Amino acid sequence: MQYIRKAESIRFDRDKSLASSLADLKRYVERLTNDQVNLILNSSAYDLGKMLNKGQTTSVEIVKIFSYRAATIGKDYNAISEDNFK
Repeated sequence: MQYIRKAESIRFDRDKSLASSLADLKRYVERLTNDQVNLILNSSAYDLGKMLNKGQTTSVEIVKIFSYRAATIGKDYNAISEDNFK
């Protein structure tokens, strides 16, 4: 039982920390079109490199989109224990 309480406490602290990071990431990602976001999420690393070289996207966009995805989906599946999205 003590392990359950400890895990709940850790998740609560993580969620509190994620809240501000998630809000910042969400604001950034929402400025982009759905097509831009989907293109980045569904591209291979090779294709992302080609997009960067052609100026079709930026490294900031790529990192922010994948960070937002990790913060939302990762939280739902308890796949992250800490964040460093700032």
